Amino acid sequence: MDNRHPCFAGDLNVGVNPALAARVRDADALLLVGHAVSAILKRRAIRWWIPAAPGKMIAHIHADADEIGRVYGVDIGVVCRGDVAVAGLSGAVAAAS
Repeated sequence: MDNRHPCFAGDLNVGVNPALAARVRDADALLLVGHAVSAILKRRAIRWWIPAAPGKMIAHIHADADEIGRVYGVDIGVVCRGDVAVAGLSGAVAAAS
């Protein structure tokens, strides 16, 4: 997602904004689009992030089927390119409005 987009919340990587980290940590559900969880955890960049916490729902959309659920189990997994997924989700939200 373009970081100038009004829905851009931040980057979950090295030097993550503490406010964003708290929002992710406290969220009931996470939608990961095109996000390679394994790549970030290998660098130990975000040890504060435990998406498999009880009561947290995880949906993961990624172009590589082998990446989905690779590090943490997911409740919903979809194989799709990130740009296509964001366009489809944006269209669905616009149609529902």
